[in-house]
Amino acid sequence: MRGPDPAGPTGGVAGFLLSALHSLSGPGPLIGALFLAASLTPSLAVPIGYGHSYAPAHYIDAWVAVTVPEGWTPERLERLKARFAG
Repeated sequence: MRGPDPAGPTGGVAGFLLSALHSLSGPGPLIGALFLAASLTPSLAVPIGYGHSYAPAHYIDAWVAVTVPEGWTPERLERLKARFAG
């Protein structure tokens, strides 16, 4: 089976999109969505700071090194880290 015709039944971009939507019929997209949902569900339980679950407190030292804020004391930095560790 050939892919959707770029000219489509009505021609142009709208026709291409319309024929592409028609080619998505059948159980394939539904099964794909179910597999995607099943594989992503366990990733919701990843603790903060691991994988792509970023921990803001881990980046404070890097931002301080890059921006060199004036007047910041180690005590203020610790308070900021404690606030983001929350």
